Amino acid sequence: MHVNTCPTISEAAEQVIIAKLNGAIDIIDKAKQKIAVRELMEQLKKDPSEQVKDDIERQLITEFSDALSKEGFQQSFLSSVASMLARTTVNDISLLSVRHGDSIVVYFLCEALCSLNELRLMITSRFMHEVFIVIIEAEPDTDIDVYIRDRDFNSALQCLSGPQIIGL
Repeated sequence: MHVNTCPTISEAAEQVIIAKLNGAIDIIDKAKQKIAVRELMEQLKKDPSEQVKDDIERQLITEFSDALSKEGFQQSFLSSVASMLARTTVNDISLLSVRHGDSIVVYFLCEALCSLNELRLMITSRFMHEVFIVIIEAEPDTDIDVYIRDRDFNSALQCLSGPQIIGL
């Protein structure tokens, strides 16, 4: 996923955002090792109803917010990031890392077709847009564009829907 701003924010500002997000990923990965969070994630393996998924997502937001708060993240940042990471977790999507490219590039891992579709929905529904408005702390005149390139989506789709080659 790519995040562009217009007017473009400085590379130094992008690097700060990238470092904060990567730090948050590390903190949440540690939080996922807590017994309470592992138990919630186990419930997701049992093909839960949408209501159960929503309840688990709310509980994960609380757990993730607490973990980020203990590390000193600002309330607005931690609530947006906790919400994004809870939703991706519930939908079996892993946030791997954030890097600098032509824009801020966010790498996700979707291991199932339904996860890839959920990620696309999070982008097209403007959920990710709203998350990144808060993360970037955009000025009112800043336009933020959050998108996935067609070739990236098609490549991921092909990997998930093509024949599985084992042992390579």
